[in-house]
Amino acid sequence: HLGVALYLLPLALQPYISTNRSDIPGIIGGGKSLAALFIGDPLGAARLFAVPVPTAIYWVSGLFSLLASGSENAVWVLFAWFSALGAFYFLKAFKRLLPDQSLGWYAAAVFFFPSLVLWSSLPSKDAITFWGIGLLTFGVSMFWRERSWSGLLKIAVAEAVIFSVRRYFAVFCCLPL
Repeated sequence: HLGVALYLLPLALQPYISTNRSDIPGIIGGGKSLAALFIGDPLGAARLFAVPVPTAIYWVSGLFSLLASGSENAVWVLFAWFSALGAFYFLKAFKRLLPDQSLGWYAAAVFFFPSLVLWSSLPSKDAITFWGIGLLTFGVSMFWRERSWSGLLKIAVAEAVIFSVRRYFAVFCCLPL
């Protein structure tokens, strides 16, 4: 539980991160503008033109903004939750591939390693990429163990998500497959 709670750490650092990381206010603002298109706010939709062409990160932020009813703090929590879900996919893949091994050190690395916890849970491309890599790893483990079509579907969805956010990273993720 403590490991999952650490994914919410960036929320405590929000005032500092929002002013000193240039892409986060744009991502949240672009997401709010996209959400305004769906709730019929013409002034909010007009702000969308101040944002560069909406990419996948703006669409995800817009979806999270809709789910959070426009609350910026809730958007931060949703990004952190999305990232923690990626960590759970990593754990499920590990357990599927090595069922006789203990999750202890691996779980500690996934939930307590500062680079994974802090950077992947910010409202940015990192949270989406981390979730995609976790899903990709879980899909590969499913396909490896069971030769299941659902494993291939998870691989395809993960690659599409990663490609929509970071194209070069999706290519690197395909190479080992």
